[in-house]
Amino acid sequence: MPNELKLGGTYCHYKTKGLYQALAVVQNRPLRPGEQVVEVATVKDTSDGRNDKLMKLCHSFTTGHLFVLNTGDSPTTHDGSLNDLMALYYSFSANNLFVRVLTEFVGEVAVDGMTNPRFAPRFELLSR
Repeated sequence: MPNELKLGGTYCHYKTKGLYQALAVVQNRPLRPGEQVVEVATVKDTSDGRNDKLMKLCHSFTTGHLFVLNTGDSPTTHDGSLNDLMALYYSFSANNLFVRVLTEFVGEVAVDGMTNPRFAPRFELLSR
């Protein structure tokens, strides 16, 4: 069972801010020397080229970094293209730390007279 990672930061509203960001990741252990947090944002309602951008970002880092990959479907996207990133887990060196970012529905919020869903990120440690 993957270890839960803690998140410090804010929830983002898909319909108001348009971006989902993995912000201020706080692990259950301090970062080791040479490790960095990589923030990956998914643009709302965008599918063309999204995977390509994330793949280029992930492959641009060397071993010893902390990778945060958003592999969850955004609630406003139905093509499931982000699931293709699951295959990337097996292309990295065993020296990397892999983190899966999922979205969880946490309720609704009223913004400008409209009710919008609210989602929170959840982090899972996949391997070391």
